[in-house]
Amino acid sequence: MRAPSLKVSITILITGIIVSGIIIYSNIKNSRKNIIVEEQTSLVIQNQSAMSQDTDGDGLFDWEEVLWGTDPNNPDTDGDGTKDGDEVKLGRNPLIPGPNDKLESPEERALAELEKKNLDENSITAKFNNVLIKEYFGRLDPIYGMSDFDKLDVINLSIESIANEIKIQEKYKLSDLRTFNLLEEDKMIIYAQNFLDFHNEITNPINTASINNDYKSMAKILRNLADKLVLIEVPQQISGQHIDLINGYYAMAEAIENMSVTESDPVLGLIGLKSFEKIEIEQQNRSSSITIFLKANGISTTGGRVVGDGI
Repeated sequence: MRAPSLKVSITILITGIIVSGIIIYSNIKNSRKNIIVEEQTSLVIQNQSAMSQDTDGDGLFDWEEVLWGTDPNNPDTDGDGTKDGDEVKLGRNPLIPGPNDKLESPEERALAELEKKNLDENSITAKFNNVLIKEYFGRLDPIYGMSDFDKLDVINLSIESIANEIKIQEKYKLSDLRTFNLLEEDKMIIYAQNFLDFHNEITNPINTASINNDYKSMAKILRNLADKLVLIEVPQQISGQHIDLINGYYAMAEAIENMSVTESDPVLGLIGLKSFEKIEIEQQNRSSSITIFLKANGISTTGGRVVGDGI
């Protein structure tokens, strides 16, 4: 299964300006991830290196240029002979020729610039922008500026702060399952067959929805799978893994829906993508754990069918 394509860039995340960047495809089945970069602007963001990208070499990362309103392709935006990064370190305005260009209230100026972008003030992206600006200018030393390490730390902490506000509630509890004893071999075979069939049934629909970038259908398919898995009887010994797998599909569906709003709320889209990738690994581990348990207890698959070798 592939996740829907996303156009994500650090510049989008910080300002809400739509700049084409990275399309990320995630394959749940084999966990291979291919990154295809579409160049539609001079500012192309590639992976985490984008956070430390300084296109014009002026001492300001490209995403900082957005906060200061400077040109990421011009090391001296105001043309006064001093690089933008040096002016910031000196407490000068990189947008006004010096030397009489003392920088006043940079945080307020950055917030005012963001207000011009007409972002939905209730969006996750708008909240992220506010957190980022406060963190960035709160750490910026008027004499020494800020180290590259601290700049990256500001970005990561801002994302984590917002991500922590987005909680995915578990749909089902362990008490929602019907369980049976390991010694009931017939039920073990039925469980294994249902487990296999339900997953096989979604293969084509989920691939079709993925190819068409049909987020709504993908989320619905995963939730339906979870609802079917909660109805079958489960071996007591793996009831925990089974319920976690079910809730994982619900969480994955919500992550996909968050990814679908990348154009209008890019930070929520990024958080959805990160959640999706994390849950993807967890789901693989849970599925593998269940499969190993079945094999250890004499249950194997042959030609898509389940066979009991005797427990």
